[in-house]
Amino acid sequence: SVRVQKPKKIKRSAMEKTVLLAVVGAGVGLFMALCIVRILYGIRLRWVLLICYALVFALAAFTDKRFLSIAFDSGVVASEGQTDLVMNAARAAGARGGTVLHGKGTGAKADPKFHNISIAEEKEVILIVSKSEEKSEIMRSILRKAGPDTPAKAVVFSLPTSEVAGFGFFDS
Repeated sequence: SVRVQKPKKIKRSAMEKTVLLAVVGAGVGLFMALCIVRILYGIRLRWVLLICYALVFALAAFTDKRFLSIAFDSGVVASEGQTDLVMNAARAAGARGGTVLHGKGTGAKADPKFHNISIAEEKEVILIVSKSEEKSEIMRSILRKAGPDTPAKAVVFSLPTSEVAGFGFFDS
């Protein structure tokens, strides 16, 4: 069953334009400074991301629940033909399904060429929408059973999803 609701109107006083501009400007300035520090001191990107994610989750503990995501969209980039391996791992951890998009990898290495035409490795991007509390276990299961050291060579990522329509299992 799908429940359709009209979006609630946001009152103008909810967030004034100057406050929004100040917060966005401060955020952009902070991350530009962080990028410059990272370049100057040769800090690896993984440490910057790890610290930023830790900060986001720490601040989420103090945030009003109305502003937190209700679901996460977990994504997986895997080698072509490995969707079943990835989805079996995700389902074992509670995922109910996924959407597969086909693409081509354009890694940091120069792609091999055949008569000056690049030959890119085929990839599959698997998108899985899940409840927030299921996200970590699904990601761990995929990495364990279809991670970079397996034939799938899967890389897993997660994006917060603030609104979902058409998924009956989010009604409860």
